[in-house]
Amino acid sequence: MKVLAGTTFCLSLLFCMACSPQYYARKGDQLFDKGLYHQSESKYDKAYEKSDDHIFKSDIALKAGLSFEKINQPKKAARWYKKATRRRDSFPDALTHLAQVEIKNGNVEDAEEAFSIYKDYVPENARGDEERLVGVFERIKEWKDNPQAYIIRPMHKLNSPASEFAPLYYSGDTNIIVFTSTRKGGFGVKQDGVTGDNYSNLYRSDYTNEVKRDVKNKRGKVIDSKTIIKDEFEWQRPVSIGDSVNSVFNDGAACIDLKTNTLYFTSSRKVDGKDRGTKIYSIAIQGDEWGELSKIDIVADSLSVGHPSVSSDGETLYFASDMAGGYGGNDIWMVKSEGGQWGSPVNMGADINTDKNEIFPYIRDNGMLYFASDRLEGMGGLDLYVAKPRTDVWDVENMKYPINSEADDFSIVFQSGENKGLFASSRNKGNDDIFSFEKVEIDPMIIEFAEGKISFDEGLAGRNIRVRVESDKDGNSNINLNDKGEFKLPIRANTKYTITVSGDDFLTEKKVIEAGNVDEKLNLDLNFELKGVGVPIRLKNVLFGFNEWVLTDEAKTALSDLVMTMKTHSDIVIELSSHTDYVGPKLVNDSVSQLRAKVCVDYLVEQGVDRSRLKALSFGETKPWVVKQEGQDKYPFLKVGDILNKAFIYKLVNEEDKQVAMQMNRRTEIKIERINKESESRTDRSKRSKR
Repeated sequence: MKVLAGTTFCLSLLFCMACSPQYYARKGDQLFDKGLYHQSESKYDKAYEKSDDHIFKSDIALKAGLSFEKINQPKKAARWYKKATRRRDSFPDALTHLAQVEIKNGNVEDAEEAFSIYKDYVPENARGDEERLVGVFERIKEWKDNPQAYIIRPMHKLNSPASEFAPLYYSGDTNIIVFTSTRKGGFGVKQDGVTGDNYSNLYRSDYTNEVKRDVKNKRGKVIDSKTIIKDEFEWQRPVSIGDSVNSVFNDGAACIDLKTNTLYFTSSRKVDGKDRGTKIYSIAIQGDEWGELSKIDIVADSLSVGHPSVSSDGETLYFASDMAGGYGGNDIWMVKSEGGQWGSPVNMGADINTDKNEIFPYIRDNGMLYFASDRLEGMGGLDLYVAKPRTDVWDVENMKYPINSEADDFSIVFQSGENKGLFASSRNKGNDDIFSFEKVEIDPMIIEFAEGKISFDEGLAGRNIRVRVESDKDGNSNINLNDKGEFKLPIRANTKYTITVSGDDFLTEKKVIEAGNVDEKLNLDLNFELKGVGVPIRLKNVLFGFNEWVLTDEAKTALSDLVMTMKTHSDIVIELSSHTDYVGPKLVNDSVSQLRAKVCVDYLVEQGVDRSRLKALSFGETKPWVVKQEGQDKYPFLKVGDILNKAFIYKLVNEEDKQVAMQMNRRTEIKIERINKESESRTDRSKRSKR
């Protein structure tokens, strides 16, 4: 019996040890040391949740942040670094990493704040490379205030929620793009242990008006295909380039030797049944078929190489590697063809390489070498650089904004003989996406590149928003928005512009710019807050104190803006509703709510709005605010969809947060109840009836 009891005690002890925070922390460290960062983070997460020791939790949060930073997920890394700094009065390492990832997230002010706290703890003579962040902040501001003359556009048809990068023009044809993607549907069925993403494969998209459609029988089985000719050309849905090239491992980052019509690409497939890192492979392009696949033996199998780029004469291959003999991190190397075989690799030297990472080389047909680097002279993440040959040296320059951003920018390629092409960037939502770029001639008559933004309380995702510009000199054009709803508009001297923003179920908004002479300073506001039909819109500055219903000056200004909207859109009817928090008796709140709604409507009528177009409603405390995107962006403790009811507010620990939530409930909202379409022309109706 004693033996059984002792055995049970030992097993229980072993079980507790296996579930302890220290156990998960050790497992996380082991996976991190192996480079399996996605897996290490999950162990650190468990260690963090199981521990009550603040110092231990702070250390674990730093390691979890490092795991996410290693796989280029700066938003998740930032959340962990913030946890690390909250658990400790002084944690310089976490603060510097927080500053770096917040730069990549585009939160430069938050990054500066984190670095400012770091400087309070660490004297200048002990900061080392961290002091470089001062230069990063200065460059971001300077370069964004004085952008280079490039037009940047996302390639929406190529991009997906996964990562897309390393584009190339297939055999020099600018109507065919081959690129690398971790999207679903690749040959790999497992996730990459390093990143947690799907394994990458090479995909192809054609710019054509011929679309192939599958023909299915009644059971849904594909029995044939047919080609449909469309009116307009567009990039087609990307498809895999096939299993002659792609494998169940990572494949991508390719280039093509136009002289021999050979594809070179990077792959992590096994060599002799063993994991040997990444290697460069080649395969002949034979029309619509592929030749025989072969590995390029330019280094020993124990070394990793990748990101090939071949010169226009096919005699020199550039690539990236962290092999010995470099300057630290990954370096750019080159190897020359010798009698049909590749010779010995040569490091590109200190002009190109640093102790940081230099990757994704691209040798242009004019002899200029482009590459990505996270060296000290950039904007925060990977930046694109151009190296111009001069005798025995290279003159290296940062390509600056807007080619570069605070995020990662890399893998550039040019159309032959043109100052336009493609590159990859993580500037939108943190995922790697493919963008097009085109250098434009600087017009001496341009006063400035005005920046604008379209916003909507419930977000722009899935909304069909149109921005059109009418110019009395240059005619009409459409403006493309990025994923944040931002746009840029070049403003020429002595020109009048009308910017119209419209969309399905939105009020059309317009703004007019009349630019004067070249030396005239403009003060432009091109920000549009859209108003949707049937969507409650909180009037941001119409706020009331507890148990009050008197309009403040700020409230009158906000309501005056609503008056302008009503006069501009004479065909709309507005529902105005007033809400209170839950403090106080319900009957009192109902009465206060009615008085607030009445005072708002009375003011609108005083300003010339017909009372028949207004409908006043009071809800008291019965409809607590549901958090929209704007609320989440402004207050970190709120998330989209949170309902600020009594139970939610009661659970808030911070008293200031509770007061903010209560104030959000004491709100005035408008809703466009209907749009009177009686004035619509018969011509418009007849056009629609014919469709």
